[in-house]
Amino acid sequence: MSSARPRRTLASVLAGVAAVSLGVSACEVPGSGADGGGGGIGGNIKAGSVPAQFVPWIVKAAGLCPQMSAPLLAAQLFQESEFNENATSPVGAQGIAQFMPSTWPGYGVDADGNGKNSPWDPPDAIMAQGKYMCELAGQASAALAAHKVSGDVTTLALAGYNAGWGAVAQYHGVPPFTQTQQYVQLIPKMATTKFGGVATGPGGVPVDASVSGKAKTILEVANRAVGLPYVWGGGSLTSPTGRDRIDGRGPGYDCSGLTRMATYVGTGGKVTLPRTAAQQQAYTARWAVQGGMSAWKPGDLLFWHYPATHVAMYWGGGKIIEAPTDTQDVHITKLWGNPTAARPPWVQ
Repeated sequence: MSSARPRRTLASVLAGVAAVSLGVSACEVPGSGADGGGGGIGGNIKAGSVPAQFVPWIVKAAGLCPQMSAPLLAAQLFQESEFNENATSPVGAQGIAQFMPSTWPGYGVDADGNGKNSPWDPPDAIMAQGKYMCELAGQASAALAAHKVSGDVTTLALAGYNAGWGAVAQYHGVPPFTQTQQYVQLIPKMATTKFGGVATGPGGVPVDASVSGKAKTILEVANRAVGLPYVWGGGSLTSPTGRDRIDGRGPGYDCSGLTRMATYVGTGGKVTLPRTAAQQQAYTARWAVQGGMSAWKPGDLLFWHYPATHVAMYWGGGKIIEAPTDTQDVHITKLWGNPTAARPPWVQ
């Protein structure tokens, strides 16, 4: 961890995150717990991958802001200390989250109410880690909206955690430091393969053999959710969550929860889409595809209305994969309505 870190209040962090919100679309609702990445049993942490006493605190820390997930925070803790609450680095970083003594006062809290505020106390350190990552995610979101940096929120926040946000701002993205370049690739990969897991449904038809590259991987991930129930507000970065408000089934996904999960897992944690359909539409507007269905390719994101009230992925052959509406399951179905399309670089 870098000791050159900005210090802001948690209130200003949450205000920054809220400032980039673009509203709620009809097929989902943010703030349900699903978009915190910590929803579901064990916060979607793979069973047995994290010492049991740390799991509740990692899940709680992941719920501090929409951009964090419990597996991502677990991967960071493993990389920093291998969950050793007594770890000390050669440069003096302390505890399970490896805070520098000079940095700790800006983030440390007595999370477990034991009268101590210490980087050596795992609950305190884990909550401080979540607080700091949320601050970085807020800075990344604001910088992306202002076109001051390139990349995605997760990668930029991780780069800031490793090298300090000042370096990210200086280089307008991930700094060209070998350690940081490796870190932003390693953590999402571990979050997905070592500490996360995607609960699956029966699955749909196989992805067409003509589909290749990144689009194929993302569609294969989305395909695993076919048969799971629609859940209003459902879906974390890696797994289905929640119970539906109408029929009580779950866990599952709403429309943007599905596209967000498939993109995050399908890119190995490199791309984190915003939470709602309207936000995803705005985020991908620069990659709009003109010409109607004849110009679409499998993996393209499809949006209904403006601001979007629904989002799905083009499956190919005139079909889409979507989390439709209450009482229905995630399915592959014939295209309906008149959506617009976007083809972001991660599906090309």
